[in-house]
Amino acid sequence: MKTTEPITYYRNNDYPVCLPTTYLPHHNPIQHANAAFVILLTHQTNQTTVLETVHNIQDKFNRNFNYPFVFLANQLLDETVKSNILSIVPNVTFGFIPPEQWSYPAWIDQEKQSYKSINNSTDLESDQRMARYYSGFFFDHPLLQEYDWYWRIEPGSKLLCDITYDPFLYMEKTNKQYGFVLTSPQNRHSTLQAYVGSYTASRRIQPKDHTLFPYVTNTACQFLSDFEIGSLNVWRNATYRDFFQYLDQTGNFFYEFWSDASVHSLAAGLFLDKEQIHYFEDIGYQCSTHHHCPLSNTLNCRCTCPVTRTDHAKNTCISYWKAL
Repeated sequence: MKTTEPITYYRNNDYPVCLPTTYLPHHNPIQHANAAFVILLTHQTNQTTVLETVHNIQDKFNRNFNYPFVFLANQLLDETVKSNILSIVPNVTFGFIPPEQWSYPAWIDQEKQSYKSINNSTDLESDQRMARYYSGFFFDHPLLQEYDWYWRIEPGSKLLCDITYDPFLYMEKTNKQYGFVLTSPQNRHSTLQAYVGSYTASRRIQPKDHTLFPYVTNTACQFLSDFEIGSLNVWRNATYRDFFQYLDQTGNFFYEFWSDASVHSLAAGLFLDKEQIHYFEDIGYQCSTHHHCPLSNTLNCRCTCPVTRTDHAKNTCISYWKAL
């Protein structure tokens, strides 16, 4: 193989392939999507964990693509934290989340919320606020206004395989709007689906794809949002804003701990075609106890995967997805 062949491909690539490390050039590709990584930091976020995550993203993908990082925090970041992040990746901006988007909205009964938190044995206040913020506000942050695409990164997550192509360009060129790696069952005791049913009835909305919507309702499966690659315009349009505001008024991001994964999944089921959603089967990924690795050896780019691959098992959410 001539060294010029992979370089030509690599500088214009937008589809999966695993190239030998010795043939990977280290310079910017010719083509670039208008995109950024998004990482949200709270007072609970461990600095070491964040640095390890950023280093992993750089090593497994971004050292050859140089997409910018946007860090959003609900409090001012320590200059040492910023300096340590900048030592790993230079193309970074840091933003502050407006208090009105992070604090309790006026219609929340905080005594009821406190009771709920106590009875769930842990204080999930930060997680609740994060879920609400990712569901309804992050895409409007001033630092993201210049971008069309985002890749959400969860502190503590890591890529398990090298990515030698540009997922953003793949999404853009194939008219995909939302990409995921992991799926899982939703909380069947949640009232979220009932409220979504009330919303569609009140607005006289029919699902855009009658194959996709049952996937997120009948099977109660959701796309896990700790890994999302998508178009920001999916959330910026008037229809989704109305959908979020309807749900937000219930207060159940706080009373029932509704997750942004469930909200995004149900919105995707309502407003997108199945063909607009992409399963990144070729991307190895792990977050907390969840992990995914490619089944095909042709997509296995220097992966470091656990032996068990439970997300591919029969009667899992991903098996239901593949059967659609």
